[in-house]
Amino acid sequence: MPPDVTFDNAALTAKIMSLKRTDSPLTGKSLADFLNERTTVEYVVDDVLVRGYVYSLTGATGSGKTAVAVPLSLYVALGRDFGRHEVQAGPVVYVAGENPADVRMRFAVAVQEMKINPKSVPYEIVDRSFILAERSEELQRIVDEVGAVLVVVDTDQAVSLSGATEENDNTERMIHAKRLREITRAETRPTVLDLCHPRKNATKDDLVPRGGSAFLNEVDGNFCLWREGDSVEMFSDTNKFRGAPVALNFVKQLVESDVVLDTKGRRVPVPFYRLVDDEEAERQRRQDWTEENRLIYEMSLNATGYQSDWAKSCQWFSKDGDPRKDKVNRLLRRLEKVRPPLVKQSRAGRWSLTDAGKKEAAKP
Repeated sequence: MPPDVTFDNAALTAKIMSLKRTDSPLTGKSLADFLNERTTVEYVVDDVLVRGYVYSLTGATGSGKTAVAVPLSLYVALGRDFGRHEVQAGPVVYVAGENPADVRMRFAVAVQEMKINPKSVPYEIVDRSFILAERSEELQRIVDEVGAVLVVVDTDQAVSLSGATEENDNTERMIHAKRLREITRAETRPTVLDLCHPRKNATKDDLVPRGGSAFLNEVDGNFCLWREGDSVEMFSDTNKFRGAPVALNFVKQLVESDVVLDTKGRRVPVPFYRLVDDEEAERQRRQDWTEENRLIYEMSLNATGYQSDWAKSCQWFSKDGDPRKDKVNRLLRRLEKVRPPLVKQSRAGRWSLTDAGKKEAAKP
């Protein structure tokens, strides 16, 4: 251990012990009696979410954690099959502690696209930030009153919810995970899904929640979320998941709603992640790559152009007829991350093809 790192063991022990409920006196039992108490696995979502388990959903900023958690939780509340996975219907509690306004927009487009009457959904949303360490009993009361089978904690692993002084502090993250475990001890034994950010510079093969192994060891499974273009993958962490591997695919769509407007009364497009089968997911991946190739080709024809110029050349326009600079920018960011990079950005902010990009554009 580095010399400047110290722990107050007595304080840490007190924190951990404060999380535990008072149980009956400690006793032993024979192996035969122990084995006679059979364990039956009960799912909220078959082969995906086990009743009473704590899971993390880890993805970088912009990968779509909220965009996945919102429809997934609505499937549970309504008892609709989640793709090929059967769902056990039950009430849901959603803790929108990071950005309630954004979550509200996600729900607005989700109920529209899923054709849901919000009044018919057994759902409770906590739309404020709070310190879980200080108000866990209040949250527990809401969970008990609702009879929730699923609790989504959408907080970006916020310090305000964990009570941590440092987001990467392993000790604090472990304690936060233990607090999440307490939620599962409600009478309905809900599943808890905690939305997390990965460590800095994480790759697709290294989507580990911030907080390190101390946090990860306290949860029952980690789901990883990875987006490339409009293709989104949700898959179980091979190093931390109890059960058969899980792989789900989504396609990102921009959806407009009459209830999501700007100050001028114009509709604001909101991302909605639609669950798709493997075949459609593969078609979307091929389309994403085709669009990248198209952009590279147009950049080779107009090396001094701007993003709006390339959007026009590619025939990418919004519903209002404006060039989709946002789409061009998203593709440029992706092309910059491939190895070797196919595009580069100057200090002045201008984009251009690299030598590798020029070779790619020249391919028949």
